[in-house]
Parts: sequence; structure tokens; C-alpha cells
Amino acid sequence: MTVHRGTSRRYALNRLERDAPELYQQVVQKKMTAHAAMVQAGFRPPTFTVRADSAEQVAETLKRRLPPEMVAELAAKLA
Repeated sequence: MTVHRGTSRRYALNRLERDAPELYQQVVQKKMTAHAAMVQAGFRPPTFTVRADSAEQVAETLKRRLPPEMVAELAAKLA
């Protein structure tokens, strides 16, 4: 028997149905994606894409998507 885990839709739906039925219902009703429900439930970390062709674009994306304290921590690590 194959166990489906990680990022598969089947795993997400099974996990949501079992552990977050209210979010599962929203996915079934097409009010949100399985991935968004998994993130909201805390079963997956949030992710985002950053264009890497310009340092300015990277910085703008990170400032827009990350909390200020994480941006400050990242700046310190990059210095």
C-alpha cells in the first residue's frame, strides 16, 4: 500500500478531512485550494515565489511578504 504524503492533493484532502473538516468542506465547495487550506491549518508552511533577476525586486517581494522582524533578521544575516 502506498502512503501519499507531502504535497499531493490526495494527501492534503485526506489530512484535511481527518484533522480540519471545516477547511475540507471549503475545499470541496471550491472556496479555497487544498494547498491554501493546508497552510491555514498549519499543516504546510506558507511559500511564495521571488524573481531572482534583480536585487531590488527580491527586496521588494521580501518586504511585502515577510513580517518586519524577519526582514530585519534576514538583513543582519546577509550583512
